[in-house]
Amino acid sequence: PSNLEDQFKLRMMYLLNGQEDKAAAPIEGADADMQEVILAHFKALIAAKSPPGRDPALNANQQLEQIEALRNIIRARADLRVPKVVLCTAIESFGRYTPIEPAEFKAGEKNRVLLYIEVDNFKSETTPSGLYRTLLNLRVNVLTTSGQEVWTMTDSNIEDLARQQRRDFYLTIGELTIDRKLAPGDYVLKVEVEDVLAGKINSSVAKFKIVP
Repeated sequence: PSNLEDQFKLRMMYLLNGQEDKAAAPIEGADADMQEVILAHFKALIAAKSPPGRDPALNANQQLEQIEALRNIIRARADLRVPKVVLCTAIESFGRYTPIEPAEFKAGEKNRVLLYIEVDNFKSETTPSGLYRTLLNLRVNVLTTSGQEVWTMTDSNIEDLARQQRRDFYLTIGELTIDRKLAPGDYVLKVEVEDVLAGKINSSVAKFKIVP
């Protein structure tokens, strides 16, 4: 039961032999995490089979349901990703924002910005009321190109509750004020996100310039 490769081979043989119930059956004595991943894979493979006379649309719906379940399981185990950090003037929704281009700000002025952050491969847990709960910590640093920290902020226990599993997840931070004391030059805004429920951390950056 503890050999992932052998369990996969055995269940693949069950599936090829038409024994779908055995292919998707619980693995007695197996680690719970391993079992969840294997069974989700085989439920997706079983759903992909389309017997003659089966409604193609219904079959496609069932495939999508099982593939999405598998995706959610694997995503929670994958490295946390912060694929996008953007300095903006306006944010409407996921993927809909107005970036500051070029990201340049006048020295000595009170420059205000919004920060758009996309997060992926996060973990959600189901609450007793049936909602999906995500919990994140956030740290934002402004660094010189040599790595010297000149400004920082933190935001802990950012909780999101949703009736459906989130597919597109983003954070909006701001308005933030770019420190008017920053000398002209190039800077890096580093965003570090921690997935509290999964114990995962990752970061990404956005670059900007202070001009005379």
